[in-house]
Amino acid sequence: MTILGNGLTQILIANEETSMILVNGNNNNYFKSDNIYSVRFSYRITATVIIKFNKKLNSTVRMFYNSNSLLYIDLSNFDMSSVTHATEMFCNCISLTSIDLNNVNAKAIIGMHKMFYNCSSLTFLDISSFDLSNVKTMKNMFSQCNSLKDLNLSYSKTSSLKDIQGLFYNCSSLISLDLEIFDTSGVTCMM
Repeated sequence: MTILGNGLTQILIANEETSMILVNGNNNNYFKSDNIYSVRFSYRITATVIIKFNKKLNSTVRMFYNSNSLLYIDLSNFDMSSVTHATEMFCNCISLTSIDLNNVNAKAIIGMHKMFYNCSSLTFLDISSFDLSNVKTMKNMFSQCNSLKDLNLSYSKTSSLKDIQGLFYNCSSLISLDLEIFDTSGVTCMM
């Protein structure tokens, strides 16, 4: 399903009994279904959206792709335990300054290609709570995040990782990065 949004600056995603997408905070402007497995927003998002799911998503590919007016996303406690691909999930969210990913269950994800690509206003990102043990590709995951100063990957185990080509390409503001437990022993593509 693709949502064509013209007025969203904030998105809150939470699990609920009934799947519902509430657009612009208006109860008369929503989509309700028991069969939502993947959501993708297209065009500019410039107001508030609340999304509630009763079933687990299996894909977040391009979910917020090109949402270039989006400023903040709260995905705290979002159950992504069935999501296998998060490719380009936040790609080109050039105004995004904050993403709350605390307690996100991401244990099934195998693909994070360009997940945060060109989030050029993002200065801090904490994905330390992510279980990355099944992730095979992080190609260009943080590429072009040229305002990113602080990236927390401290508890991210990466034993299945194969491709990290361009992982931090043009992260020119990155001040410190702790990759102590970042396992690259199985990586076959770095450049």
